[in-house]
Amino acid sequence: MLAQWFDFLFYDITSTYFEGSAKGNLQAKRGYSRDGRPDCAQVCIGLVASREGLPLAFEIFDGNRVDVTTTQEMIQIMEAKYGKADRIWVMDRGMVSEDNLEYMRQKGARYLVGTPKSMLKKFEQELLSQDWEEVQPGVEVRLCPSHEDKGETFVLCRSQGRKEKENALLNRFVGNMETSLAKMVARTHILVCFLALAMWRTLQQWMKASGLGTAPRKLLDEMKEIKSLDGVLLPTGEVSLYFLDEPNFFLL
Repeated sequence: MLAQWFDFLFYDITSTYFEGSAKGNLQAKRGYSRDGRPDCAQVCIGLVASREGLPLAFEIFDGNRVDVTTTQEMIQIMEAKYGKADRIWVMDRGMVSEDNLEYMRQKGARYLVGTPKSMLKKFEQELLSQDWEEVQPGVEVRLCPSHEDKGETFVLCRSQGRKEKENALLNRFVGNMETSLAKMVARTHILVCFLALAMWRTLQQWMKASGLGTAPRKLLDEMKEIKSLDGVLLPTGEVSLYFLDEPNFFLL
């Protein structure tokens, strides 16, 4: 029975936070919060479970500990408690780094881990191939040896259900973006109208103070009739520009 429990070891990290200051807990620190509470101190909990979901071991880590840095330590803890055996470690891509994989290869450990999606570029031809095996309805897999001499085998997997889910998420994201942009356009239109009114009122007040009446539209129409001079006399000597910090008059 125990042998069946230990053939696959599923390892992952979770966390729990404290509402108080937790000054008495030296491991309680602020870090990446899975609970959406970055304002609270927390601790991280590394859990190893069997394929049946039974917990086999756990370890408490500092609240600011990065997941990927706990892998080697947890492997050492399991070997110290239960000895070395022909086990397969199963972890998601958040626990994986090249250093961790090299560590397991040197120890002769086997592993089944998630890999970054960027690595799919290395298997472009395999992805286009039709040689896929259906392991359950809607799920197909294909085994591909590593392009590097590391003795690894990659399991390519494609799922119709996952594809539909990701398309739905993408469509929802696009819909939310379009709604936000529409609101932004409406607000921009209101802002432009407000600025136009403010400029119109400012011009009206300036005209009144200058004795030019109170009809900005008439002034704008007259300015349209102003024609450029045929000849323009440009200064040939040195030109100086003067700036007034606090002008108390208008230059017309």
